[in-house]
Amino acid sequence: MLSKIFRVVNAAVLVTVLLAITFAAPSRALSQGAFVADSGFRPEVDGFKFENYGAGFQDLTPADVQRLFGDQVCASLADGKCTLTPPGQQWMENINKGMNGGHCEGFAALSLVFYMQKQSPNEFGGGRVYDLDLQGNEKLQREIALYWATQTTSPANAGEIKGTPNEILDILINSLKPGAAETYTFGLFKPDMTGGHANTPYAVQDLGGGKFAVKIYENNFPGTPLDMIIDRNANTWSYNATTNPNEPSSLYTGDANTKTLSLTPTTPRLTKQACPFCDAGSGFTGRNGLEQAAPKFNQVWLDRDPNGKVHLLITDEQGKRLGYVNGKLVSEIPGASFRSVRGKDL
Repeated sequence: MLSKIFRVVNAAVLVTVLLAITFAAPSRALSQGAFVADSGFRPEVDGFKFENYGAGFQDLTPADVQRLFGDQVCASLADGKCTLTPPGQQWMENINKGMNGGHCEGFAALSLVFYMQKQSPNEFGGGRVYDLDLQGNEKLQREIALYWATQTTSPANAGEIKGTPNEILDILINSLKPGAAETYTFGLFKPDMTGGHANTPYAVQDLGGGKFAVKIYENNFPGTPLDMIIDRNANTWSYNATTNPNEPSSLYTGDANTKTLSLTPTTPRLTKQACPFCDAGSGFTGRNGLEQAAPKFNQVWLDRDPNGKVHLLITDEQGKRLGYVNGKLVSEIPGASFRSVRGKDL
C-alpha cells in the first residue's frame, strides 16, 4: 500500500491518497566481505517470525489514538474510556484502511523500538521478539499498527532523511554500532515514488570495488537476512522486489538524483505526536521535552478508483503545481511538499 501525503503550508491543505502497490524483496544475503558496521541486530532474534500482513488483524483503537496525540482527541473520557471526536474517529478509520495493504512500517519501526530497549517483548508474550506470536495477540497487533501510523505524523516523519545513496551509506556506517543512540528504518521507492516499502538495516559489508551490502531485516521474509547493494563509485542502490517468493523478481534501483532511499529515526516516534485533525495549538512534545505548536493544515482523504489509481493535482494562483502531471509527480509550489507513505499490498 502506498499513500501520498501532500502538505501545502501556505494554503493550509493536507491531502492523503491511498494507492495500492505490491512490494517484497528476496535479495539474498552475500557471504563475502568484511563488515564495516554492525549494530548486533539479527533478523532471526530481533525480527518477527511472522511475515508482513494486510487486513484481518486488530489495528488502531481510540485508546491508541489517545496515546499518540493526548486527551484532546477524546470527545469524552467517561469511565476512563476515550470516545474520539468525529475528526479523530475519521482519522483512525482512514489510517486503519491504509494499513490494509500491509504493515511493513510498523514491523520495521517496532523491531527497532524493542532492540533499543525502549519497550520489552515481555510485555507482548515473549522473551525475544522472534518468540512473539501474532495470532491471538491483539496487544502486539495494535502496537505494530501504532508504529505504522507514526510515518504520517510529526515529529516522527519530520526526522526522515532523504539523500544520495552515498550519503545514506555514510549515515549507516556511522550509526550501525551496538548501543548507538539512534536507529533507522529504511524507506524504499521506485524512481516515480511508487512501490513504497519499509524494512530494517542492521549492518554494512564491504564487498570491494566500491560496492557495499547493507544487511536488511526484510519483514516480507522473516528470519532471512537479505542485502541491498550500494555502489559508492556510481552512487546507486539496488534491491530485488517481487510480490511473493514464488514469483520472478524485478530490480528496484535509485541514484543520486532520484532520492528514493531514506532513513527515518526511531526516537521521534516515541514521543507525543502533533494532532493533524485537532484545533490549532494542539501541539506535541518535542525532543527537548517542551510543548510545540501543531502544524496548521487540514486533511482530505480520497479513495482510489477501481483501477487502483488516484492522481491528485493541486495548482496555486501562480499556476505552480503539486501532484501528478501526465503520470509524473511534480512539486513546484514554494512551501509545499509531499510525503510517500510506505506499505505493501498483498
